Amino acid sequence: MPKDLVDVDAFTSPITVPVDGDPRNALSVEVPFQALADRTRHVFSRFDGAGEIDLPAPLSWIGYLGAGALQLETLNNADFLPARGALDVRRNFGLAWWDLSRLPRHASIVRVRVLLNPGVARAGTNRMKVELQRDNYGISFAKPISVTTTVVGSVFDDGTTDLQWVTIDLSGSPVAVSLGAQWSLEVAAGNDAATNNDRIRAALVELQSSKLSNL
Repeated sequence: MPKDLVDVDAFTSPITVPVDGDPRNALSVEVPFQALADRTRHVFSRFDGAGEIDLPAPLSWIGYLGAGALQLETLNNADFLPARGALDVRRNFGLAWWDLSRLPRHASIVRVRVLLNPGVARAGTNRMKVELQRDNYGISFAKPISVTTTVVGSVFDDGTTDLQWVTIDLSGSPVAVSLGAQWSLEVAAGNDAATNNDRIRAALVELQSSKLSNL
């Protein structure tokens, strides 16, 4: 009589199969079939019901953002001048930012780095500044009440004209990519960028996730 295999949540390894000379009986194929059934149950149980798979360990990756993807405070070439692989800011405290709306919803932000060339050595709040921001609007089709902006991290350049990575480090407590929010990575030029042009080159966004998803 046929029987059903009762699968269990286990990643069976290795899977042993019969070879020439082994007994030709049901048990010889039941053992590997059981192992495959258990593996199938193991994969299925990783789904959380939202089209995502729970991973046994967090997955980390880094996304690259080029200067060509920057959005600008104004479209005047007197203020912002694209260069090969960079953007020159010629406006005092001029703002440019990367739109991070495509961040995966199941991820957390570990750190962001922006590659800069300050035009002159500055001090205090006169320096170039990098901010990671989140505009919160919630998930509702009702009339919005308000949109609030949260500064998740803010760092100035190191006060020199060196080519440098300015880093917002969230690794001690990674920040989840929340739904109902617009994320952006903003770079502000120094106080005299109109005279001493600042240069923005690129950014790296480091993420991690305990889930696998195509969203």
